[in-house]
Amino acid sequence: MVDVFFRGYGQWRLDIDKELSGLDMSFTEYLSDIYQADGVFRLNKNDETAYKHTKSLENFDIKYLLRSEHPDCEFSRYINSGGHIVQCYLIPYDIDDLYFCLESNQPKPIILTIAESYEPNTKEVLTIKPNETNKGRRPAQINLLLSTIDEMQYERLNIPVGGKKKTLEICLENKKVFSTESVFNAVWSELSKDGHISITGKDKYL
Repeated sequence: MVDVFFRGYGQWRLDIDKELSGLDMSFTEYLSDIYQADGVFRLNKNDETAYKHTKSLENFDIKYLLRSEHPDCEFSRYINSGGHIVQCYLIPYDIDDLYFCLESNQPKPIILTIAESYEPNTKEVLTIKPNETNKGRRPAQINLLLSTIDEMQYERLNIPVGGKKKTLEICLENKKVFSTESVFNAVWSELSKDGHISITGKDKYL
């Protein structure tokens, strides 16, 4: 795997094929707004192969980049700084299926260079991560829970008492994402422990 540092514009996307969508068509989900990235990505397989033979990124026409496990991973930076990934309500997906599509007309200057190497450790780089036993559905559960909080106009770190119950009721309406209350509680607990959500003055309810 080849990690690169990229400073420039693009957006996170997900390609849905016919079989996964249940429709007679393939389509692309746009999971974030276009924004300026400032972190580390992984080259896709084609660009990685080209780099291995040329040892250069010059004159590369890179269209998209992938999520990296690097400590300075852009996806982690984006999520942990409050960035939002749009919910695919009916389609569970693996977080590794996401890709960052570069804007075709980039404002100058942009930076694209090989990232500093690092020693992998046993810790997960991502604060938000799929559950090992429910890997494909966890990102969808996280996004539905957070988007529900946002739609009720709660501050994520200042949720009023009773806000968790209301969030639960709405989330459980989508059985394809949240099948039981215990699943909801597990996701809530993960987000709470990682510092993404908090109930006002009522830590004992988390």
